[in-house]
Amino acid sequence: MFRIACLYGDVASVGRNDGGPLYHCSVLRALFGHDAVKHILPAGDWNRFGEFDYYWMTDWGEDALGFEKFEMPHPSIYVTSDTHLGYDYRLSRAKRCDWVFCNQEKAVEDFVRDGVPPDRCFWLPHAFDPLAYSPGVFNVSKNDWDREAVPQKRYDVCFVGNLNDANRANHLDKLFKAIPNFYWGCQRFHEAAEKFNQSRIVFNVSARSELNMRHFEALGAGAFLLTDNIPQDQNVFKHGVHFVGYENLEDMVHKAKYYLDHAEERVRIADAGHAEALARHTYAHRVMTVLDTIGIPYEKSKADAILPKAVEPCLI
Repeated sequence: MFRIACLYGDVASVGRNDGGPLYHCSVLRALFGHDAVKHILPAGDWNRFGEFDYYWMTDWGEDALGFEKFEMPHPSIYVTSDTHLGYDYRLSRAKRCDWVFCNQEKAVEDFVRDGVPPDRCFWLPHAFDPLAYSPGVFNVSKNDWDREAVPQKRYDVCFVGNLNDANRANHLDKLFKAIPNFYWGCQRFHEAAEKFNQSRIVFNVSARSELNMRHFEALGAGAFLLTDNIPQDQNVFKHGVHFVGYENLEDMVHKAKYYLDHAEERVRIADAGHAEALARHTYAHRVMTVLDTIGIPYEKSKADAILPKAVEPCLI
């Protein structure tokens, strides 16, 4: 029987069990069946699990650190995020794997520069999960979204994330002083999406001028995204079509005020961004990209079943 080992930490080993590793494993199980895809901690004795056709490790920020001594069997697939955290470990891991996929485009350049063969190192941007991020109102009892429900707009602008560098704090200080009806906090999954849905503008400032998770999660939720500009050749979304970018602090405040006063433009851009995110940027799309790149076959009918079928109304 065809088997894939999904390698990532759990709550006991790294303090959390979420994000990319969990999504990748879930998509693989939808494509190949639960029995064919097994989650295994990247540590300990492997003999009791038998042989696998592929060994797929997905790390997630600092969660990957702590498994430096673990040697992956082959053929090995490594999907890595946040290479600025523990770069030396991630580079060493990448050099020893058969295929490497980086969530940041710059990481591909860095890895190749530092010795990873370019024919097996690829850019695989972040993505979002439609169950976690969607327009509408989340129904806890159904564990799903009421996509026809209209969320109440409580905030002009919101930022969901950490204040983990001075540049981000400076941007938020400037923005929130100019627009005092704001929300800031640390949320995940549908709770983060609910804040996006309650806000007219979702704000983003990336830590390293890169295409970060908030691009995908905000657009996945159907929100209007205002974010710092990154070069178009490093972005899968189009400025002015799927989101609005700003150049500096003054431009940030100007555009935030402009789009608060121009609701129709704001809604049109939010709708286009949501449609693009659903059409090309879910975790199902990313897993299938890996499979297609390597040449691992899967059933088209199962793929069609897990890809989003239509664009629901964006309720802005």
